[in-house]
Amino acid sequence: MVISTSSHNVHLTDKLCEYIQGALRERFRRFGDHVVSVDARLEAIDGRRDRHDIKAIIRVDLRNHRALATEIVDDSLYAAIRRSATDSARAVARQLSHSRQVNGQRPLEKFHALGRYTAANI
Repeated sequence: MVISTSSHNVHLTDKLCEYIQGALRERFRRFGDHVVSVDARLEAIDGRRDRHDIKAIIRVDLRNHRALATEIVDDSLYAAIRRSATDSARAVARQLSHSRQVNGQRPLEKFHALGRYTAANI
């Protein structure tokens, strides 16, 4: 999984890039090989009372050539990153669940995936 970060009117420090990559790796770890790349973009937009709000846009490319994007606006930089990472992971889980239903595949059972029991015993 390739993670890239970019910004518009927001200064990206090394610590902030590490936080973004850590949050995204933590949320997308369970999807394994289904996620090809994740692009995170932070933008400062004009907010209320001369303050800037942060818009976090996360685009996820999946193995089946489908792309998902989520966008969150928050007044806190770290909250926007956390919320957008969580919403993106939820959208990927929903998409993978839908593609399994459409293709007629069912999620692997615990013991069937490990090969302990034959399919007739499940």
